[in-house]
Amino acid sequence: MSIKLTTPEAALSLLESTLQRLPNLPLAGVVRKPAQVLEKSWSAKLPQPGYPGDKDTSNPLAGSLTTKSKDVNGVRYIAIVGGQRDKGGRHEHLVEEGHELFSHGKNTGKKTRPGKYGEQAAAETEAERERVFLDALTAAVDKALGI
Repeated sequence: MSIKLTTPEAALSLLESTLQRLPNLPLAGVVRKPAQVLEKSWSAKLPQPGYPGDKDTSNPLAGSLTTKSKDVNGVRYIAIVGGQRDKGGRHEHLVEEGHELFSHGKNTGKKTRPGKYGEQAAAETEAERERVFLDALTAAVDKALGI
């Protein structure tokens, strides 16, 4: 019989009781799946080719986003969504937060409008990410318990 999780509170309760019996539960993959939902939505929102004023030859910022999950001290697991520098992601913060405009090496005194694409994507995908997390956690526990 499979476990059915319907709320984050139920997931936390299950985690507390299960981690004592199953310390090797593969949680990195569980936290990565909802973060990938955010990555996909964020990528779709970003302007092309990379950011306004970018050269046409630049790699699109949307193509540089990636999701990584990691174990923090063997206790917590986190997922990080962000731009990979070697794939054009070094300008991500400029697009999200805005930046000073320069022309011919001189500051124009103007600033670009912050995009906040990541924040928009996070807000729009909150319910979907929660559902994906609960499904991934259920599947991982079921697999670990042999259900």
